[in-house]
Amino acid sequence: MLIKTYSPKDQTIKCLIYGSSWTWKTTFWASAPKPIFASSEKWLMSIRKFAPAYTEINSLWDLKELLVYLRDQKHDYQTVVIDSITEINDIIKSAIETKSWRSMQLQDWGTLSKEIKMILRWFRDLPMNVIFIAQEMNDMDEWKISKVLPSLNWKSATDIAYYMDVVWYVYIDKATGKRKINTSPHTFYLSKDRTNVIDGGEEQDFTDWVNKVREDIVISEEKVVYEKKPMWEEF
Repeated sequence: MLIKTYSPKDQTIKCLIYGSSWTWKTTFWASAPKPIFASSEKWLMSIRKFAPAYTEINSLWDLKELLVYLRDQKHDYQTVVIDSITEINDIIKSAIETKSWRSMQLQDWGTLSKEIKMILRWFRDLPMNVIFIAQEMNDMDEWKISKVLPSLNWKSATDIAYYMDVVWYVYIDKATGKRKINTSPHTFYLSKDRTNVIDGGEEQDFTDWVNKVREDIVISEEKVVYEKKPMWEEF
């Protein structure tokens, strides 16, 4: 057995950024190292100067094909950007309704939630940076408090945070007209930052952020040798 001291030296980041349209979400993620875009919304005009690699996502099958390629084939991509998980949610919902020839029923919402969680797990486990982009929506929590959440159906709107290192809420301040980024836990937004290196400023570069997470950390290893058989062999 090898006991290691955790090191972010080769750490990859799993994150979600959500907000309303025209809040710089897609443009920011174009600054990620060697990205490939899984584009379901077809809005790549804002990042045309980056000449991004991308694949169109029109079905769950398209997304599965991309996952298998990134997981099993040799490639140089360091980041995959899912733009957007909101649109993919709607694609899966439409497929469920088409297959059953009826509108969504209670069990169908459970199927949709299961599919979204499966997607989050698949991509979270890839050895690369993973970025989900989502639109925003307003919802009431159990205490009747209005909250801004990623636009997903059912429990997926809050469950998605469990799979992410960072959840950003991006919005335009009405008083100043400037973009604001919220990463700290908040009563009215879903947001968090496990990296503790994001300053929340208006200008952010994803590659610089990844480098900050990785810097000044060294890894140590200690090999543990059993003097007798591990206990599970005794049963």
